[in-house]
Amino acid sequence: VVEPVEAVAFGYPGGGPGGQWHMAKFVTLLLGPDAVKNGADEKLRQWAASFDPVTIDTAARFVRTLRSKRELRLVLSLWAFAEGPPAELEAWLHRGDNLVGKESFPLPAPDQTGAERAIAAAVDWAEDQVDSINSDLDLDLELELRRVHLAAPADLLRAWHYEKLPVGCQSRLGENYDVVAHWSKRLDADKESRWSLRAVRNRLANIDGHDDDKAPVDWLAKEHAGSGLAELLRDGDYQRAVGFGYHPATDDLRSAFWYIPIVLWPSAGADFPESRRGCLDRQWERLP
Repeated sequence: VVEPVEAVAFGYPGGGPGGQWHMAKFVTLLLGPDAVKNGADEKLRQWAASFDPVTIDTAARFVRTLRSKRELRLVLSLWAFAEGPPAELEAWLHRGDNLVGKESFPLPAPDQTGAERAIAAAVDWAEDQVDSINSDLDLDLELELRRVHLAAPADLLRAWHYEKLPVGCQSRLGENYDVVAHWSKRLDADKESRWSLRAVRNRLANIDGHDDDKAPVDWLAKEHAGSGLAELLRDGDYQRAVGFGYHPATDDLRSAFWYIPIVLWPSAGADFPESRRGCLDRQWERLP
C-alpha cells in the first residue's frame, strides 16, 4: 500500500472539493482502475457513483499511465569490468516478469567512453522494442520505458556520473529515465557472491521495516576508512543503508557493497556534511 499512500500524502490537497480527486486516485491505486470503474461490489459502485464520472475516469487514466511507466524495465550489465577491460554491454528488456528482448552491444573502445556509447545504443534499441510492442498490442494506453538498471563494478560506479550520460538528441539518461545503479559483482554465480546476497537480503528487511521519521541510513566518517570499515561490516555493526560522509576509496565502496543493499556517497572531491543529511529524511520514500 506504499504507492497509494504516497499518492495522497505528496499530492494532497489538490483540485476538487474535499480533495475528491486525490481520494479517487487513492482508491483506484489500491483496487485497480477496472475494479473502480466497473464496480467490484455494491458498496464500491455506490462510492464511485458519488463522484463526478470525470473524476473517476481521470483517476483510472492516471493509474494506467503510472503502471505503463513501471511495467517495463531495461537491465544493462557491464560486469566484464570486474575482471578487466569490457568487450560488450549486455541488455535485457523486461515487461513485468517476462523477458521480451535481449541484445549484446560491442564497446567501441574498452573504456568509460566506449561503455557510454554502448549504453546509448542499448537505450535506442530498447525504445525500438517498446515501439514494436505498442504497435502489436491493442492497449488503451501505450507502454513507456522509464526504469533503467545499470550493473557496473565499484571503481566505475565511484567516479561515473552515469545519470548525465548523453542519450538521444541533446538529452541525458537521468532526465528521461529512473536510473538505479547496481554492483556488478552480484551477477557472479560463485559462492562468495551468494553469501553477499544473503547479507544484503537481511539488511534490506531492516530497511523495509523502518517506521522512523528519519531515513534508515547509518553514516560513515573518514576515520572509518580502510581495513577497519571492512571489519565493522563483517561484524554486523551496520544493519541498514550506509552513507559515506566523504568520497570513498574504491576498496571502501566495495566493502560496503559486499554487505549493504543501499549505499550513498558524494561526488569526487566533496563531502556530505551532517547539516545536509536531513534532505534524505524528507525524500527517502521517493528515491528509486
